[in-house]
Amino acid sequence: MRTLNLVMLAIFHLSVARGQTAEEILWKTQAAYRGLTNYVDEGTYIKSARNYPGQNTPTFYIAIDRNENVNQWLHDEISGKLSGAQYVKSEKEALGSYTRIGTQDPSFLCSISEAGARLMGTGGDIFFIINSLFYPGYRLGMTNDSSYILHFDNAQKLADTTINGASCYVIKTHITTEITEEFAARSNFAHDSMFHLLDLPVEQRGGPRTEPGPRSRAYKYFIRKSDFMIVRYERFSLEGDTDIVNYHLVLTLSPRYNVKHFFKYLEQ
Repeated sequence: MRTLNLVMLAIFHLSVARGQTAEEILWKTQAAYRGLTNYVDEGTYIKSARNYPGQNTPTFYIAIDRNENVNQWLHDEISGKLSGAQYVKSEKEALGSYTRIGTQDPSFLCSISEAGARLMGTGGDIFFIINSLFYPGYRLGMTNDSSYILHFDNAQKLADTTINGASCYVIKTHITTEITEEFAARSNFAHDSMFHLLDLPVEQRGGPRTEPGPRSRAYKYFIRKSDFMIVRYERFSLEGDTDIVNYHLVLTLSPRYNVKHFFKYLEQ
């Protein structure tokens, strides 16, 4: 009997170990977010680019709930000019209001998915990631409801680490996509418009520039073991299909969820 118990214990530990693959951890992370009633976060992140001097630290804020009440914004200040965007939506409305900050462009109505894609274009990775984790069916053009973090060519589990006293999984993913000339032009126009660079010659607008051809990206997710919340995120935009980093983004998160009196967070 003792031998049988030891065998069963060994099988149990083996099954647990087998379950902690990179893919399993990412799926458990998605499940954790899908089980929340609301989510609130705010902070800053660091963007840096190769051949582009200096760094800037935009600030972000996000408050969302299961009834599609949304308030999320991104503020970025460069050379004294404030830019960014804000999206606000009430559960009473099918569409929310999207506003470009730092421009005279009028606000317009759009869905949460469209707003997330637009915010992603301004560097607001957090909105695209968290929204796709929180809301099933969020990602435009996708035939399933999997989140952004499950969109990869391969995934790797790295050594665990500790962040703010909490033990965390570290998962690295990689994906390569083909960038068309049309997409590159639209991406560069959005970048130059946001940072008020359209009046400058292209060679003076700085980087990073989106070029047609294969684009490789690597991502790191630092996932808190206690609740499967992402507490740190890194994105690496690579040169073609090489390991040369053209652009690096580091985002530190402080997730709060299932908070009481949620509506007060929609007013910030």
